[in-house]
Amino acid sequence: MIMKNRHLLLFLAPFLTYTLPAQGTFPVERQIQWMNKATTYILADGTTMEVWKFDGCSFGDEARSLPVYSERFPLNSPSDLQAELVAVQWETFPKKSSPDDAFLNADVVLNTMVEHERNRYFGRVKFIPIRKNGSSFERIKSFTLNVQITPKPVPPTPALDRDGFTYTSVLNSGNVYKFGVAQNGIYKLDYAFLKNELGISDLDNIDPRSIRLYGNGGYMLAEKNSDPRPDDLMENAIQVVGEEDGKFNTGDYILFYAVGPRPWIHRPHPTDPELTVRLNLYDLNAWYFIKTGDGFGLRIGDKPSVSASYVTEEFDDYQRLEEEKTNLLNFNATSQGSGKRWFGSYFYQSRDQSFDFSFPNLVAGSNARIRAEFAGRSSVSQTVRFEVAGSSFSKTLSGVSVSNNDASFASNAAITGTFQPSEDAFKVRVLYPEVSAQSEGWLDYIEINARRQLKMAGPVLEFRDLQTLAQPAATFRISGVTGNATVWDVTNPQTPQLQQKTQNGSVVEFGSATDGTLRNFVAFTDAGSFPKPEKTAGKIANQNLHGIDNVHFAVIYHPEFQAEVERFATHRREHSNLDVVTVNVLQLYNEFSSGAKDPTAIRDFARMLLERNPDKFHSLLLFGDASFDPKNNTNSEENKDFIPAFETAESFSPIDAFPSDDFFALLSPGESGTLTGALDIAVGRFVCNTLDDARNIVNKLIAYDKDPVTLGDWRLRSLYIADDEDGNAHIDQADKLANENGAAESWFNISKIYFDAYQQVATSAGQRFPDAKAAINSEMFKGMLITNYIGHGGPRGLSQERVVDNNDIAGWDNPNRYPLVITATCTFGGYDDYTTLTGGEQAFLKINSGAIALYTTVRSVYIAGNEDLTDAVQDFIFQRVDGQYHSIGEVLKDAKNALTSDVRNARRFTLLGDPTMLLAFPEHRVSTTKINGEPINQSQPDTLKALMPVELEGIVTDINGNLLNDFNGRVFVTVFDKSQTLQTLGQDPGSQIRNFKVQRNILFKGSAQVSNGAFKVNFVVPKDINYTFGKGKISYYAENGTPLDAAGADESIIIGGNSGLVQDDTPPNVQAFLNTDAFAFGGITDNNPKVLVKCTDDFGMNVTGTSIGHDLTAVLDGNVLETLILNEFYESAQGDARKGQAIYPLRNLAEGRHTLQVKGWDVANNSGEGYTEFVVAEGGKAALAHVLNYPNPFTTNTYFQFEHNLAGQVLDVQVNI
Repeated sequence: MIMKNRHLLLFLAPFLTYTLPAQGTFPVERQIQWMNKATTYILADGTTMEVWKFDGCSFGDEARSLPVYSERFPLNSPSDLQAELVAVQWETFPKKSSPDDAFLNADVVLNTMVEHERNRYFGRVKFIPIRKNGSSFERIKSFTLNVQITPKPVPPTPALDRDGFTYTSVLNSGNVYKFGVAQNGIYKLDYAFLKNELGISDLDNIDPRSIRLYGNGGYMLAEKNSDPRPDDLMENAIQVVGEEDGKFNTGDYILFYAVGPRPWIHRPHPTDPELTVRLNLYDLNAWYFIKTGDGFGLRIGDKPSVSASYVTEEFDDYQRLEEEKTNLLNFNATSQGSGKRWFGSYFYQSRDQSFDFSFPNLVAGSNARIRAEFAGRSSVSQTVRFEVAGSSFSKTLSGVSVSNNDASFASNAAITGTFQPSEDAFKVRVLYPEVSAQSEGWLDYIEINARRQLKMAGPVLEFRDLQTLAQPAATFRISGVTGNATVWDVTNPQTPQLQQKTQNGSVVEFGSATDGTLRNFVAFTDAGSFPKPEKTAGKIANQNLHGIDNVHFAVIYHPEFQAEVERFATHRREHSNLDVVTVNVLQLYNEFSSGAKDPTAIRDFARMLLERNPDKFHSLLLFGDASFDPKNNTNSEENKDFIPAFETAESFSPIDAFPSDDFFALLSPGESGTLTGALDIAVGRFVCNTLDDARNIVNKLIAYDKDPVTLGDWRLRSLYIADDEDGNAHIDQADKLANENGAAESWFNISKIYFDAYQQVATSAGQRFPDAKAAINSEMFKGMLITNYIGHGGPRGLSQERVVDNNDIAGWDNPNRYPLVITATCTFGGYDDYTTLTGGEQAFLKINSGAIALYTTVRSVYIAGNEDLTDAVQDFIFQRVDGQYHSIGEVLKDAKNALTSDVRNARRFTLLGDPTMLLAFPEHRVSTTKINGEPINQSQPDTLKALMPVELEGIVTDINGNLLNDFNGRVFVTVFDKSQTLQTLGQDPGSQIRNFKVQRNILFKGSAQVSNGAFKVNFVVPKDINYTFGKGKISYYAENGTPLDAAGADESIIIGGNSGLVQDDTPPNVQAFLNTDAFAFGGITDNNPKVLVKCTDDFGMNVTGTSIGHDLTAVLDGNVLETLILNEFYESAQGDARKGQAIYPLRNLAEGRHTLQVKGWDVANNSGEGYTEFVVAEGGKAALAHVLNYPNPFTTNTYFQFEHNLAGQVLDVQVNI
């Protein structure tokens, strides 16, 4: 999907350095530094947008071309905030008119807000510093901002409003059994169900008076934190028939009132149906719990009848037809399933459909209310019409841009009205006529409220009367009763009451107080037959998640992954010294959402932990994949919704409908599903679908943290990748980040792959950058700490030219060298679509290769918003707090909180990974002490000249420069020539030629032993250097076989000139192998072997790449046009620069015989060559060749040798003699 040129508001980072006093009015003086000219963006539809910018500005979603000024500052406490602009200096500027000018006024409009982040408060002031003055525009040059702060009392937390979170769940004790119901009404639990289906095996020995029922009904939890909700499970009053004898006999049974997953609510409205159903979006059942052995339970009590002059013989009933068949964005072939809304009947071939409704004993002449919603898709406007009982209701649906994959997929129409049904049973006819262009439509729901006579139409009747709301009390008169009747008041479904009444033949009467309360009743006769629960979960173990306290880190997991979850948690406890709690998500539902799936339950659990320990609890991990289809409406076996995602209410826009794990981090009062506010904790997700996925993720993480095999100078490397076109916006962003990275930590060795710097090739499949693709795959093989991509992309790869696709990711071979991958692109990590394995998921899940974590996107994002977020990420990723870097989860959290406007763009970024993981930044430092025996003098830097023998000496220190004399291990040394300036090629209209700098010519790469914190390394500077004098760089990485390592850089060294000190005319010895130096000429391998080049020379090899034709190269099958350059892959042997090797991965070779010719040059430019041949065996099958043993014949022992095509794999070999 194409990334949009949209902009996001970013606060000005320097303003975070001050805190305004607790109260009063305080001036803040500012100047705005405007750019000299406007920037022009090309939008997705081909139009242009002119944007004027100033230092530190950003852009909102509503007016994308208007820059916004913002200040964010800490407050001492909750406060009211007011601000005004004074002493404003304006200037006229040549802004062009645009549709966004509707947001401009004659005066600047200030927006103020106060944010709550954990136990801290922040104030914000923002405004657009432009005004319209007649036909011209003016902008602010300088101003004074008067900020008035009025402190407020600290509000109670929502938990305290509910008497706090309990520390003891009702599930903590007793024998507990769980079952589910699918509808509202009275249910019957008889002896057979309880014993045989629910599994209460000792039912005969249980005193039925000790049976308790718990459950909160099928309501979804309120998304807004400050809205009330039950904490833990509520006990329900029940009727146990036959319990008086203290024994549950075969004829005994339980009756209770259940609220199913389609509960109704009363919503006062002048025209809409006031009784409306709120379908549970996450679960098909409402769950209840039977508990025994813990005291006598709550029983239905009597409710006396009251005297009332107002008599009603009618009631209001409701019906809602709503099917969940289709998620429109999943139906759309160019987008991913998203949003909360699902639709039913499809209108394409059949455009005239009717739906049945029945309200027995309708009140003649009464009005009924209807509300319906319908979605239509066409490029032109359409009309949908609803006909019922002689009335017609129609609505026009606006056309959508069907050719724009990022436009809203459909239009929505909502109709409301009243009608008079003439019969109890009637039809609602829905007509969606054809129009001039192709069209298709979907019915969401039809909901009807109607007045019925209060007359039994069967053995059970549930009723309520809206007209009694205006009466202090009402007499309800039920007619048509056959047999003895019972009435329950189920207004509070958890505590039904037995309504006292009088019965005179077929008429039942009772009185009830009604003033302002809509009373709900159920009447049933002796002939009533009640259903049993539709689902049983049986006996469950006791649990008490409410007792959890004092933790840093919570891991929410699905039980399928429990073994790996516990292994991971143990690692975090031992390695990271964190207090970790692991929580089975099904148990979490039991206590926080009455057993039903609900993402808000996870959020509420996190709120409990934060409210109990606001200075400690900081991270949440969702251990399991999610789906846009939590109830499996698509009926797919592949749909695994282990840990649910929070989906936005928006369901038509491919951009604005998305999942966001940020919902689980918005824990302050008032925050909700709108996703606004400051994140309180860090959240990450493991997108595992199988236990093997989970095991692979945990294996990688544990190895990353502590396995010595992961040590290496790859930890010094960072890679910045930029797409082409869009006026060089992507390259500009990436180059800025790369340069800031180098400035933040000089020991980073930065690589840049900017697509427009590589030759673009036209193919039958479109434009491609094959050399850029090869470069990225090679960089992945070498490994790096951070990879950052900015540009276009989609779920299956990066860039429109498919520079990285699923096949590339599948072939990444970087064991123990795992990067954090940052992708400021579209939809690369849309984990909630089970039909697609996105590139981000693939990279994260890849076994022993790929990424260790990703900051990636779940849907389309916008260029300027990406720039703001990636800038903020880089601001935090290199920061240290008390000497320690931020965890990757805290980096993303803090970066998002640094943003202000268009927060939804940031909400589309997610962390696939462990939020508590620390990047493998080297902890200690390495420095140069001597060069050729002379101490380093920064005022007089040493000069390295061509053909000069060099002896470097250095030490390993702590961060403060103190020698670590107990550090024993090895140091990796890379000496770089001066940086060089490269150019992009400007190969498309949206790509301009641009210069950028790289430092990649290697004069020497090798390693040496470190003893007592000191080391020495010798080499000869190659003849092929840039003879111009300038600053080079010495890069160091040291490790001692433990997770502790060190990094350093010396950027004072001067490179240039020629010493002429080495005379050499002896060529090097260059040998070619596959995979290992035991490889024999003509041997076999698989289709992804590694080229191994081994070199020896009296003075060492030249891999600078400075002179044309003097590279270390490999040519496969004589194809010199695709010569492989191996310079960056060559490394000298430890302690001996005269020999070394290069390893380079080949991919997807054809089966059969191949040739390999290699060539290398020594430091004096003498060349040597090597040659071998090899056979690629049949793909996917193990192959053996050259099987032999020696000695043969033998007496006591012999040795077996053979070649195979399974390089790098662990083999079990059985030899039969």
